[in-house]
Amino acid sequence: MKLSRKFVTVFAVITLASSIFSSVIASATPAKSEKPEGTVVKSWRVTEKGLVEITPEQADALFKEAETSNQLKASKRASLTASESQSNQQNGTNITPMAPPLCGTTCYWDVYSQYGSQIVTKVDERKRVTPAAYDSSSVAFSINQTYTWTLNLTITSKLRDAFQAALGGSWSNATSYQQTVNVVAPAGKYAWYDFTPIKNNSYGTVVHYENSYYTNWQDKNVGNDWVDLYMTRQVGGYQDGILQQVVSTSYPTY
Repeated sequence: MKLSRKFVTVFAVITLASSIFSSVIASATPAKSEKPEGTVVKSWRVTEKGLVEITPEQADALFKEAETSNQLKASKRASLTASESQSNQQNGTNITPMAPPLCGTTCYWDVYSQYGSQIVTKVDERKRVTPAAYDSSSVAFSINQTYTWTLNLTITSKLRDAFQAALGGSWSNATSYQQTVNVVAPAGKYAWYDFTPIKNNSYGTVVHYENSYYTNWQDKNVGNDWVDLYMTRQVGGYQDGILQQVVSTSYPTY
């Protein structure tokens, strides 16, 4: 049977409209979350006197402060001009761009200038630190987590020396968090504990220097990198942080 051109055109328009409508409906349908969020029912902060329970508002404030401080840090980095970098490098406290002694005929070294420091809740290091209990059961568990420094750059011996000169030897210290808890699950639900470390954050610029035949035996700035260093923070003998009891209808996937 031969169809008229008008009929074919109308059919094509209807088919296209139906396809667009189906796409809109599909995009409007919310995707299922792959990770159950759970509900935080209690929070504690590590203090010199041990764990101290904090309110939900206090816990939320600690997490929100981390976001705000990172935004301010990003703004400082964006506004840092080359002239400001050089000025800070020359005027940095307790930092002198001198070649290390007995480095040979060709010397390379780094100098770190800290532009700011802050205490930050390390949200991306939050993790589950106990097994999950289920349906009115309980699990006694001893938490034992070790924490160390993290850096946005690949560490080198020259960079270690630069941090040592600017921040002191404790910058690379490791800490741990230890606590015995009893994980109790409500009826029909799962329960577990999360721990989020709170760290000391130092940020600034590291300048790379060279003194050699190729620099006419002069100290030459041959490049620089932005530094975002997170160091451990010990309170009361343990890693500072936030311990939280979480309850969910689904088993944790993290």
